[in-house]
Amino acid sequence: MKKFCILALVCLLLFTACTRGNYTSESITSTSVSSSDSSPPKDVVIVCSGAINHYVPRLLRLGFFEKAYELQEYTPMTSGLPEGAIIELYEEWARAIDANNARGVILWIADETVSEFLSNQHADGVKIVIPYFDVSALNAPNASELSGGTIDANPICDEGKRLSDAAEYIVSRLAQNGVTSGTIAFHGDSYYQPAFREYIEANSSFTVVERRVGDGIDNTPTIRDMVDHNDIVAVYNPLATPDEWAAVLGQSPKDAGIVYVAGTAGEDNLHALIAGEIDAIVSTPYYEAGYVGMEMLDRILKGETFEGDAWQPTLPTYIVTADGTGKNGPDFYLDQYARAEALFGPADQ
Repeated sequence: MKKFCILALVCLLLFTACTRGNYTSESITSTSVSSSDSSPPKDVVIVCSGAINHYVPRLLRLGFFEKAYELQEYTPMTSGLPEGAIIELYEEWARAIDANNARGVILWIADETVSEFLSNQHADGVKIVIPYFDVSALNAPNASELSGGTIDANPICDEGKRLSDAAEYIVSRLAQNGVTSGTIAFHGDSYYQPAFREYIEANSSFTVVERRVGDGIDNTPTIRDMVDHNDIVAVYNPLATPDEWAAVLGQSPKDAGIVYVAGTAGEDNLHALIAGEIDAIVSTPYYEAGYVGMEMLDRILKGETFEGDAWQPTLPTYIVTADGTGKNGPDFYLDQYARAEALFGPADQ
């Protein structure tokens, strides 16, 4: 239950961090598919999220739309609102599903308040896939009378694997650099996310210092305190760019001899990677959440059911380096942003 609560909190933080107030009266329900009168009608499927033009839902939408186009059997649509209270978001999703007679939906949500919405849509025969977040507790019949058994598939991001992959890369990189002792800064909480610390402690002599940082606030005092009181040799930062570390150090982390791994493939981090300011990025499977979510939704709509591990497959993640190729290189992810802008227009800044 603690694991579920943290995932729900992360989902809500992402939602609220991108909104800055209540919803405007303008809703967003759109599709970029055009059909002629001679074309047979296609089943409508909808990807539903908040903070609709934040880069995370945009990558989710891109994967969803591109898979739907690939299948050539569906009219993909987006439902969401740019800002506001979450209850209004659920109302907008329900309105869009009903107005377009959607047969299936992808939901970007992991909060317990969605239970009634799930129950109502499931009762109406709508097939539901929730990707990225582990919502097994929300779907368990003994955990929720309303939402139990309403989620048809749940392809997840395995955060433990992402963290252990990051730790493995850092230990290996430090060994390549001839560094055998010192402190690794972890911007997280090992009580809920133990995989990073566990790998470091089991496979090296490095120590780990944990201090949380947040988006939209000045984190330099926190970073300066870590630098002043520890021999920092590496950093794992799941949120922000390396700019604040550079401000404290007076140079980029890499120029300071610090191995720096970012935990999100945002455009700023990708450009920092290309510029040689950081060492690597652990990719976040936002695009894959939409793509695999639509792939599973298609199979569900065709009568397939998923149980056990098949109900909750793990989405792939990758270590991205400046000299990497394909999914291990920055160009692959920059191209996703370019395709999203071509399909949906400019993103929020």
